[in-house]
Formats: sequence, structure tokens, C-alpha cells
Amino acid sequence: MIIKNFLLLRKKVSLIGNDLGEEGYDRMKDDRLVKYGIGHDGSDSKPSIKRAPETKVKGKTPLQKETEKKYGKGATAMDVVKAKIKAGKL
Repeated sequence: MIIKNFLLLRKKVSLIGNDLGEEGYDRMKDDRLVKYGIGHDGSDSKPSIKRAPETKVKGKTPLQKETEKKYGKGATAMDVVKAKIKAGKL
């Protein structure tokens, strides 16, 4: 990935007329790190396509329904574990 970015950057700079050595590339990389922070790769790619809100699954899973029926609505995981300990199942 880094080599690919280096080659692309070197190609862009060569088109301008400047030949960028390793030190120049490192300096450019450091400047980009200072300017944009960690995680910026310099690409202009679009973000990944996300699912439309209407296609998301809505409702509770069968396990959630069963747990709600057994332990009541709004019971936390801690409440479920406490109930199992009191019942002697854990």
C-alpha cells in the first residue's frame, strides 16, 4: 500500500517536472501527517456505499424476545445473570 502510494505520488510529481527522492517523499509524508493526522492516506476515493435505511432489519431477534419474556422488559445482562445465579443455573 505504501509502495503503491509512493509510486502514484512519484508519478504525479514527475508529471510536474520535479523528481522526488526518498527524502522528499518522506518530508511530504510527514507534512501530510502533521496536516491531516494519523489514518489519512491521501486518497480521494469515495466512502463505501452504505445500506439504505429502509433495508435495515427492524425488530427484535427471537433470543431477545425470549429473554424479554423471561426476565422482563428492559432487563440488563447483569439482571439476567443475577436471576440465573439465584435460580441455581450458574
